[in-house]
Amino acid sequence: MSNGTPFDAIEVCWVTPLDIATEGFTKWDYIRIYKSGNENSGYTKVAEIASQVGGSWVTCWHDTSSPMTAKDNYYYLIRYYAWTLGIESKFYLTFKTPSPREQRLIALTKSTLTPWVSQFLTDEDIRGGIVLAMNAINIYPPQTNFNLNNFPIALEPLLTTGASIFSLMFKYLGVALTDISYSDQGFSLNIDRGAKIKTAIDTLLGFYKDLLPITKLDYAFTGTGVGTIQLPVSMGFNIQRGILNVLDLLTSLGR
Repeated sequence: MSNGTPFDAIEVCWVTPLDIATEGFTKWDYIRIYKSGNENSGYTKVAEIASQVGGSWVTCWHDTSSPMTAKDNYYYLIRYYAWTLGIESKFYLTFKTPSPREQRLIALTKSTLTPWVSQFLTDEDIRGGIVLAMNAINIYPPQTNFNLNNFPIALEPLLTTGASIFSLMFKYLGVALTDISYSDQGFSLNIDRGAKIKTAIDTLLGFYKDLLPITKLDYAFTGTGVGTIQLPVSMGFNIQRGILNVLDLLTSLGR
């Protein structure tokens, strides 16, 4: 294990696979870590470490060659290695621990959810919701290229609201499928947790849909670029030179 701090290294972690744990670290005595800048190809071995310390499986490693701020630029896989047999296992997935900012965003997202809902969500579920929400913000016109390092602090309420929606959606189907309705000779039992989660999703979604377009207007291209030439518009109108923004556009069309 390296001596890297959470700020100057990427912490890579994994769960010991059941088949490897069953065979034991007396067979699989090393773990080889592979790294790539492309998720689908180009993996090279960057480290080989002992598979156990003090009789317990090793499940984390620090990549001190890259800072935590670069964690989204790299992908990691592991393979277990049996030194006496000279064989490697198949590749296994890893995950990277959240950065300090990600941890804060996870905590903010949890604060928007009730403790009853939060108990069904892991930090990794919520981080997945944060990433999906950020991607949704990026693709909404005008397109942006935010990541979790440069995302504007002023827009974090929009991000955590979107993350709440996606995180709830992760669990909604599973909860809805396990709800029950039972009736027998006048006695009835109805457990409908899914409806409550759906209500929460609908409420958040309504707020999110109103806030997102207004927020993204700040990132629309402005200036005179749109009006450097006259462009034909249906009904015989022309967009004049000097258009500065959407309001000028509507004014030029007589709206």
